[in-house]
Amino acid sequence: MLTGRKQFLFWIAAALVATAALVIVVVWGGRPPAPRSLYIVGVPERGAALFFGSKQCSTCHAINGKGGRLAPDLSGNRPVAPAMGWLATVLWNHAPGMWRQMRQGNTSYPHLDSQEMADILAFLYQAQNVDPAGDPKAGQRVFNEKTCVRCHAVRGTGGKVGPELSRVTIDGGSAAWTRTMWNHA
Repeated sequence: MLTGRKQFLFWIAAALVATAALVIVVVWGGRPPAPRSLYIVGVPERGAALFFGSKQCSTCHAINGKGGRLAPDLSGNRPVAPAMGWLATVLWNHAPGMWRQMRQGNTSYPHLDSQEMADILAFLYQAQNVDPAGDPKAGQRVFNEKTCVRCHAVRGTGGKVGPELSRVTIDGGSAAWTRTMWNHA
């Protein structure tokens, strides 16, 4: 049996051990989880380069009429909500037929890492949601009606506040134009 002094020291030691354990649990449990990305962001321009370049998707598929004719034009399908879920489902369901075609054509299957897949998905998503080129006369009418002409000139006609648009070049096609117009607002 413990005497009064030993019992007191025992309780002090037990309290210190319990406090240390509590501090460890609080500190350990309160730490933020290791940083990790919840998703990978794709870049449509890199996806276009992969689609029409090294991954050779355009051998069979077209985007807005540019590319192969063996498989569907991937810009013509309108996704249902959520668009990326629809796209992943279509790709998943498409895989067996694609592999069969590739075996028959003696073509190797393109290997994609996570970033490359995200880039191609971003490109396909954009291709399905960016309208094809419009009518220049209707565009000029909208340009004037929406008062873009107050700030911007085209071939010398219009405002001087914003850039002269006939001299503006943006690398990256419609994706870059869409982003530029969106960010302009």
